[in-house]
Amino acid sequence: MERPDCHRKWLEIGIVVTLGILLSLGYYFPILSSGNNLGIQDWDQNFAWTEATRVSLLDYHQFPLWNPYKCGGTVQFANPQVPVLSIQTALALILGTLRGIKLSIFVHGVIGFVGFYLLARQYKLTYIGSALAAIIFSFSGITSSFLSSGMVVFTNFAYTPYILIFFNKSIDKGKWGIVAGILFAVSFYYSYQIPLLIGVYLLVYTVVKSIAEKTAAPIKAFIILVFTSGVLILPKLFFATQLLRISPRQLSDISGYSIQNFLYFLLSRKQNLFNEMDVQGYYYAIDENSLYVGILAFALFLLFFARNKKEIGRNAALIITLLIMIWLALGSGVHPSIYAVLRRLPLFSSFRVAQRFRFDLIIPFSLIAGLGVDNLIHLLPKHKLALILAIVCPLIVYADLAIFSTTNFLSKTLIITNPETQLWRSDHFVQTGAVNLGFEIRRTIEIPEKYLDSNIFIPWSFEYLKIKQNNGVLDCYDPIPLGVKALGAGDENYQGEFHLVDTQADIAVENTFWSPNRLIFKLINNGMTPNNTLIVNQNFYPGWVVVKDGKECKRATNTDGLLFTQIEGTINSLSYKFSPIAYYLRCK
Repeated sequence: MERPDCHRKWLEIGIVVTLGILLSLGYYFPILSSGNNLGIQDWDQNFAWTEATRVSLLDYHQFPLWNPYKCGGTVQFANPQVPVLSIQTALALILGTLRGIKLSIFVHGVIGFVGFYLLARQYKLTYIGSALAAIIFSFSGITSSFLSSGMVVFTNFAYTPYILIFFNKSIDKGKWGIVAGILFAVSFYYSYQIPLLIGVYLLVYTVVKSIAEKTAAPIKAFIILVFTSGVLILPKLFFATQLLRISPRQLSDISGYSIQNFLYFLLSRKQNLFNEMDVQGYYYAIDENSLYVGILAFALFLLFFARNKKEIGRNAALIITLLIMIWLALGSGVHPSIYAVLRRLPLFSSFRVAQRFRFDLIIPFSLIAGLGVDNLIHLLPKHKLALILAIVCPLIVYADLAIFSTTNFLSKTLIITNPETQLWRSDHFVQTGAVNLGFEIRRTIEIPEKYLDSNIFIPWSFEYLKIKQNNGVLDCYDPIPLGVKALGAGDENYQGEFHLVDTQADIAVENTFWSPNRLIFKLINNGMTPNNTLIVNQNFYPGWVVVKDGKECKRATNTDGLLFTQIEGTINSLSYKFSPIAYYLRCK
């Protein structure tokens, strides 16, 4: 027979899931109702990444190791930003890329809300305090601002509370650290930025909690998590670090909030992705800065510290961790700078801006604000007004955040009508050169008239529709770019997607099979065949191998940054395959 307390627990979870669905529907409605519309700025990049994965899996039945559509050819699975193994990919395979990604955003919104509510309950918050904490975590200006410009790679932030829940459980029972490590790996395979941030948060929280409570248990739990996740993410981590060594991101070290800007982005409703702001001196656009929570949420955060010594002491590790996260978010604008030290580490050297530590600081901030609601009830014991205020506060905070999001961000992002006439696939893959997003192109992709002259309301690239046409885009947009060596069809030196160096030789070549990871060529000999060289118009990258007549496997070689192989003697066929495992373990 099921125990009453167990029944109440499942009832509570059911109510929270329902609440998460309803609140997420309201918050993400501008995205869910946009149909097949395309988006501005980074949306195209993220649609293109997932479309390349979808095409590789569904059309060619190949694991997406290589992306021939981007930058003249680049790695796909090894790119730490690309969510190849994710819920988003699964939904894109079922519903198509555009609708799949948009539904994934909503699904992760619900996942994040429910998870943070459960995390808050683990910290002994009341039902109301936990609901408020989950609302702030899930629907702050952080979420609306990064989605407004299409940075869908941060959606895995929704897994964070579950990692923290099982990490906290592992402090008492170490085996739960394995579960935390598995969830950390799930987040890493989605995209690497959030796991890096959460790794820093966990490290700081572990050290602070161990010192504050004079116990080594948090350190043991952290080691279990790191070991488990390290083993699971090793394949992706190995190839991702290789990519960053070959093609390091060149970024400025100057970033971070000033105190003035931090308070502005935390509290001001004037923030807008599309207008000038009245605060100067910030780095990067508002999508990298906003963490709006509103005046009421901030007041509840401060209320936690009012006549509440016992709870302040009990949550000292949380408070100190918050202060350190704010210190990190101040970046290079404060001395000494912890952020400057982090930037010297592998992977963190490619980190874009210190303001991304807002993803860390919102965790303890949300929990403390929820504790502030609970303190309101404590300060006014048995007073009906306190209970009424406590119930109303989460609703007011949600309404404020949802209105802020819709007014300033999400309703103005997926505005580009998807031109169905361009959604066709050609018979032959072709690399295309620069795509001029000028006035006529903007008309073609049907940007609303009032936004037609604005550079803010266009995609930063034009890759998604080109993949639908089976075209590559050389003039692409990627924070981790390979040096583009492939030539576009409009280039005067372009000789096709493959060609022989010696065009006078008594030999011809034709492409009999094309796919993202594999190319097969037939060689037609008309007599004595002199030595020759076959060049493929794809960027060279370690991992390409060549098999001649189905026999010995050799590593592909590099000439002027392109794939090439020597043809010696009579050969009937050549097969290029992007297989990093074969490249390093089997081929010479």
